[in-house]
Amino acid sequence: MTISVIGAAYVGLTTAACLAKIGHDVFRSESDNDKLQKVQNGVMPLFDPHLQKAIGLARNSGRLTFGSTAEAIQRAKQFFLTSITVGARTRRPQRPTRS
Repeated sequence: MTISVIGAAYVGLTTAACLAKIGHDVFRSESDNDKLQKVQNGVMPLFDPHLQKAIGLARNSGRLTFGSTAEAIQRAKQFFLTSITVGARTRRPQRPTRS
């Protein structure tokens, strides 16, 4: 069964990676074309070292693919819609200084 994960970059990527890890075929949609191209090329649009590894493993297993929302609706019989908005980190956090 293919599950389409639609929306919320951090929540959606994490959900898609976890569903793929437990054996589901997952199609993760992205409406932002720049982010879509990045994830299709293995570049994470946010900073999370563990998520990048999980996404890589899921993609290499063939259980995780990316595309548009229109494609996601056409492909799947089950959907996971995420609508939580969080402030995702886009770069490595800075270490505090003692000044």
